[in-house]
Amino acid sequence: AGLMFFCLFLTLSQTWADYYAAKNGQTPVAPYTSWSAAASNIQEAVNAAPAGSTVWVGAGRYTVPPNPTNYGWATNVVFIYRPLTLCSSSGVPDTAIIDGEGKYRGITWYYPAASTGDFILDGLTISNCSSYPTNVGGGILFAPASSMTGTIRNCIITDNTAVSTSEVTWASGGGIYVFIIAAVGMNITNCVIRNNKSTNTAPTTTAMAQCGGFSINTYGGYKYMSGCLIENNLAGSIGGGGQFGYHNKMIENCVFRDNRTMVYTNAGSGGGAYNGACIFRNCIFYNNSVPNSCSGGAIFNNQGGALYLYNCTIVSNRATWGGAYRARVATDMATMINTIIYSNTIQDIYSAAATNFIYNSCLTNATGGLGVVIGEGIITNNP
Repeated sequence: AGLMFFCLFLTLSQTWADYYAAKNGQTPVAPYTSWSAAASNIQEAVNAAPAGSTVWVGAGRYTVPPNPTNYGWATNVVFIYRPLTLCSSSGVPDTAIIDGEGKYRGITWYYPAASTGDFILDGLTISNCSSYPTNVGGGILFAPASSMTGTIRNCIITDNTAVSTSEVTWASGGGIYVFIIAAVGMNITNCVIRNNKSTNTAPTTTAMAQCGGFSINTYGGYKYMSGCLIENNLAGSIGGGGQFGYHNKMIENCVFRDNRTMVYTNAGSGGGAYNGACIFRNCIFYNNSVPNSCSGGAIFNNQGGALYLYNCTIVSNRATWGGAYRARVATDMATMINTIIYSNTIQDIYSAAATNFIYNSCLTNATGGLGVVIGEGIITNNP
């Protein structure tokens, strides 16, 4: 019985042990289960860590390892293929940086088997990464084939690029790209998503680039974003700040500012966000913009679902139609409650087909825009 207990304890301790990566002061010895024996790059520690483990990352700048994994159609600084947590040792993202050197993707998460485990990224900076030669996810690609939950928290995702060189392929998700058909959860909390972009370098396809900051496309599961700053991201055509595709999304306590799109597209734009059915609560959209003849300076809704805005502030956004909001088709209606919609370009709200409802809110003018039903509690005073 004692031998059986010892074997069981050994198995559990190996399964749930912590693993380490560090940049100096250690002598790397596999399986890297202490700081003194830490791996010199993150990939080796990830390879050694069983499912459910935590890989701790010491201070330093981590670039592509000597034998990088080429997966997700790109070379990755880190490739994670099982459920685990990747976490900075200090909790301060500026101290632990994954640097793609302008030519490699930062992190790819992929897991082909059914699992209830989670992917967790906590407290790191993902910077200067590129999706080349593929077209999606410059900083982070999250694409498990199974029903899993992904969490990105307390991170800085900055100066990454999704790039396409194809005449027929869209670039998408400069900072983060998420795509899973299976039901899956995606949580992004307390992150900064800044200075990312999507671009297409083919001569005639400038418009074929979308979602500069992030693109979250899942057909099932629940998507949640909270406490994030999304600023100064750039897309070729739609979703300067980012895209929330499809359904079941809650975005709260986030700031979208200074995001923009570059060129005209008749599919609309969405300088701050290009999204489907979701709920925005306690969010600020400030100084987002799209070029002339485009719509939705702050928000463009074009995914076939109702949108709700509670306690939000939408100010100083710019577009030819719908400086604050544009709904494209009849099912893209919006309900806005306790929200400030002020000092955007003319026609704060523009919707030729959908009917939008506003209650207990502050508007630049009493009509709100095209396709607006004004409810009770509307004021037009400068807030």
